[in-house]
Amino acid sequence: MKLRILLFCFALLFWGGSVYAAANQADMLTPVMNKYLQELSSIEATASPDQLRYIKAEKTRIQTAITEVTAQHKLQKATEVAQQQMMLKKAHVPKTHISETFGIAGAPVFTKNNIYSFNLQEVGDKSKVVFYASGRKSTKTYGKVWLITPANERFRIHKWSPHDFKRPLSEASSYKRLSPVTTDISKYVTMPGTYKIEFGYTDGIDALGIMRVELTS
Repeated sequence: MKLRILLFCFALLFWGGSVYAAANQADMLTPVMNKYLQELSSIEATASPDQLRYIKAEKTRIQTAITEVTAQHKLQKATEVAQQQMMLKKAHVPKTHISETFGIAGAPVFTKNNIYSFNLQEVGDKSKVVFYASGRKSTKTYGKVWLITPANERFRIHKWSPHDFKRPLSEASSYKRLSPVTTDISKYVTMPGTYKIEFGYTDGIDALGIMRVELTS
């Protein structure tokens, strides 16, 4: 009688629907199937040859069902988490972090305030850096821009050259007179934390003067 009750419960929960549907009830269904396996094992010793063949086939079928239901349950949970994360990202409103600290990136003795830090409480799918800069008296300046992540990973995100600039700082009364230089950093901004933008001079007749740096995510 006990075995028949277990058979009834199993049929009601599993064969009454697909494996996908059963996965929704995995927490309740798996203990029932394991109990059924125990009942089958307990009667193996006294079973006739014909019954034994049935019991072994049934145990194989139940073990396969447990594996399928467990795997589907894990997949559903992972999918739900991914969907929740996607919804949070879609609901995220991009925020622009701004620093107007004047910095200089030149030879070591002429470098000052060339690293800009931004603390991001949230991040989105799209992130970018925009900076307003130029050579102080000439646009003939060259260098690299680096992004340093909260994990202390370092990525080169831009190489500046005279092509990025329309005029030197000596001809710009504010950052609005300079051409913005934009770089997509979406693939590097994956978690909240402090991100740093570092400007490193490599060549040219003038150092880079930085008037404004923006990080949007």
